[in-house]
Amino acid sequence: AYSSSRLSTDQQRIDHFNQLIERCKLPGLQRVRPAHVLPDTTNRAMTGLSVHHVHYIASKMEAEGFTPRTDDGRGHDIPIVVQESDETKLGSESLSKWTRVVSKEAQFAPMSADFTPKQFYTSLGNGHFFQALNLFRTESPRMFGEDPYTKYSPWRDHRLTEAITQGIEACLLYTSPSPRDS
Repeated sequence: AYSSSRLSTDQQRIDHFNQLIERCKLPGLQRVRPAHVLPDTTNRAMTGLSVHHVHYIASKMEAEGFTPRTDDGRGHDIPIVVQESDETKLGSESLSKWTRVVSKEAQFAPMSADFTPKQFYTSLGNGHFFQALNLFRTESPRMFGEDPYTKYSPWRDHRLTEAITQGIEACLLYTSPSPRDS
């Protein structure tokens, strides 16, 4: 059971986090292509993501179809991403870690050929979702199913193809300096 002082401390942390988001986000939602998103280093201790969970989400998208976010709240969550580069501490750590993970674990989608370390995004809480989309983007082999040589294909689902090629609407946070200060 939580004591009232513990609950107050938790509420203060939530309020502080919400204030930081409000101060650091760009207005509205921005389209972010999954090819330019990698997990941040604060997710899980070892890989940042579970390869099994990434494939599970991809298999659900494949079986049930991709459901984009709608105005009435249906579909996927609104992802929160941070605009990064290899010049920031978190960006450099995240890029280095994800590059190592992808080189060791072939069942993750490879990084995009047009990925640039000067501007990319780290995901806060939606890394599995973005990497599941990247399995389709790269037409990677499926982990689950009877035929291990079957690959994910985005071309059977126009909403999935659009999510990969046009991007996902996300809440975009920036690192300093603020674009508003320019």
